[in-house]
Amino acid sequence: NWTANGVGLVLESIGNQNVTLTLATGKDATSFLGGTSPQYKWNLSEVEVGSCFNYTLHSNISFGAFYDVNTTAITVCNGFAFKNSIDTLRIDIVLVIPSDSLTGALSDTITAVATAV
Repeated sequence: NWTANGVGLVLESIGNQNVTLTLATGKDATSFLGGTSPQYKWNLSEVEVGSCFNYTLHSNISFGAFYDVNTTAITVCNGFAFKNSIDTLRIDIVLVIPSDSLTGALSDTITAVATAV
């Protein structure tokens, strides 16, 4: 379920070492929502500045802007910190559901993979 919460999906590194963080989804806008001009976008940002100390999101993509979700995994950062004061990222999602969208229960899965660096 998705409930408007005002804080997005929060990823916090509570481990004991820095990691490379990769995100992926199982669907894009067309396969998830269908219809005419559906939108499925995400925006990645640091909740605590410095949480991603080796920022390499993707070429031509930056924190703070919305981008189309697709099924290709993307590296969010090569250095996601674990220190309590700098260990939190946020994902905000936009869904624009057209009037001729697919019907019934629709779902997708966001997978976050952390690999020790």
